Amino acid sequence: MTIGIVGILMTQKNNILIPRRFQKYKTLNKLVNNMKELKHYQCEICKTVYSDAFECRCCEEFHITKLKIHSKQYLGYKNDRKEFPNSIVLIDNHGRKIKYNRSNDI
Repeated sequence: MTIGIVGILMTQKNNILIPRRFQKYKTLNKLVNNMKELKHYQCEICKTVYSDAFECRCCEEFHITKLKIHSKQYLGYKNDRKEFPNSIVLIDNHGRKIKYNRSNDI
């Protein structure tokens, strides 16, 4: 017998830790028989959750992931006191560029 993460008495059954109060169930099937199973899909890039696989795939294909840093702009340490660039320009595999400016520190 072990104590779970929230102080619940747990027992090990078939290499699965289950709460002690559920020992009366002979199999896990009886324990989860009335539960509703949900299936969701998560975009690997932005972590948005979808109920439809097609929408999730569209989201993953939408993001531009093959980016290279084209240029960086720094300010002098007397003006900025930050090691990071003030702005960066990214370029994708089609040659399109976008500029990001540093805002507040995280």
